[in-house]
Amino acid sequence: MKLSHMVVIGLLLGACPAELFAYKTFLDDNTIVPQTQGSQRRLTIKNDEDKPIAVQISMYSRDFSETGEEKNAPVPKQWFKIYPTQLVIEPGEEETVRIAWTNPIKIEKESAFRVKVEQIKIDENDNAPEVTNDSVAKVTFLTNYMDALYIKPKGAIPKVIFRDPVVVEKQGNRLLSLQFENQGNARMWMPDLSLKIQPLKTDGSIDTSQKVIEMPNVAFVTLMPDRKQIVQVPLPGTAKSQKFAVEYTYKKL
Repeated sequence: MKLSHMVVIGLLLGACPAELFAYKTFLDDNTIVPQTQGSQRRLTIKNDEDKPIAVQISMYSRDFSETGEEKNAPVPKQWFKIYPTQLVIEPGEEETVRIAWTNPIKIEKESAFRVKVEQIKIDENDNAPEVTNDSVAKVTFLTNYMDALYIKPKGAIPKVIFRDPVVVEKQGNRLLSLQFENQGNARMWMPDLSLKIQPLKTDGSIDTSQKVIEMPNVAFVTLMPDRKQIVQVPLPGTAKSQKFAVEYTYKKL
């Protein structure tokens, strides 16, 4: 897909490398559509250790600033039903956790959440209570992993509005400041975003005397409904124009 207009860039919000964890997690789907057959998701957790591990699962909200920073906060317990919330997984085995959206309020736009999986230290003292599924004796968190989960109304679609790029200066460097806004009710996802930036003359025509700026695989972009984002990319010293035309491409999955 290729469009000649302004560029959209976002921050890739990833988890820590998998090798840091004693377990792997797999969501069967990262989207819940309320009041449909897709209103419940299954989270599979596999123990890669040679000893039992205990984990706890909880849900967090996701909010984004205009520069793409993500903030998380615990959500009310009545919004999701998680079963089990705590469990023990034997070496080399895997267990499945069910996550259902139970918020009674009808949502009008897609919302973003995080599934937080935390490994719990098991107290191995002889006098410690037994650890069983959905009941962990003493809780000390070792690691945590945040997976993405979305609640999407049936039929929701994105509507992204692009603003003209503006040249700004910071600490002696010229940057191209880009702004975009999602006025739809579903998220806009653009993986493997690449840019083609063309310098313009003052009359708005292409300045063929300056080189075209290619920026491959700049970022993965996820823009939620009713959200604006401003991103700034550095301009090379050879780019002398004050105006630029931007083409972007991304992988359409």
